[in-house]
Amino acid sequence: MTLNSGHPPHKHKVLIVGHKVPKDQTVGPVLEDLGLGFIHDETGEEGLESVRKATTPFSLVLCDQRMPGMKGSQFLAKVKEISPETIRVLITGYSDIKTIIRAVNKGAVQRYISKPLKNDDITQTIRSGIAQYEKYLESQQLYGVAKKQNKKLYELNCELMEATKATEKKLTRLEKEILTIAAQLKQKTAQRPLTQAQAVGLVVKCIDAIPGDSQKELNFLYEKSIQTLYKHFEELALRNGIEMPDPLGQGENHD
Repeated sequence: MTLNSGHPPHKHKVLIVGHKVPKDQTVGPVLEDLGLGFIHDETGEEGLESVRKATTPFSLVLCDQRMPGMKGSQFLAKVKEISPETIRVLITGYSDIKTIIRAVNKGAVQRYISKPLKNDDITQTIRSGIAQYEKYLESQQLYGVAKKQNKKLYELNCELMEATKATEKKLTRLEKEILTIAAQLKQKTAQRPLTQAQAVGLVVKCIDAIPGDSQKELNFLYEKSIQTLYKHFEELALRNGIEMPDPLGQGENHD
């Protein structure tokens, strides 16, 4: 049975405790009309045993205040310890009003029904109790959904952090590579090929350092060396996108 629409059905169970509770005359028929299954125990000890053995918690417990051995308020206080989500209802007379107030203040009792029992009172109390229990079920479902979503968000956040770290490493590596390439380009562009005049001057300087007797023999070598050096420098300049100036005497008219 589900009293609140829009939610999956829940099979509610109700526990009735007390030999004076007229389960066959009032409470029982009301529960049957509402489509609620129930169990009846005579004493508080039997009722606690049923609560402990239940595979799923009872949605609602009704018990009589006046029971041998264990009073109804004491019984419901123990039920709260075992199954705090179960809605607890105390059936009592007007003379037990102080007991009801104490039980309510302690949280052992959430609702109560006064004797003599009336079908309308019983029906309203049970309906309200079941509706309250279904709100608890709904909150548990929402909590479960929120917990799963939080877990997914945490996992996504971890993945995002890992992806961010990997991206930062790649960016750092690329930045280093760019700086290295820039330094290499700067170094290469700074190395310009020698002009013809610089090449000739370098050769002349080297020849001047040779003793005088040997300089005549180097005249021919000097001329060939100039030509060879210029050719090599010209090829190097072309590879670097630089145009060599015309050789001395080329492209000009001389007398």
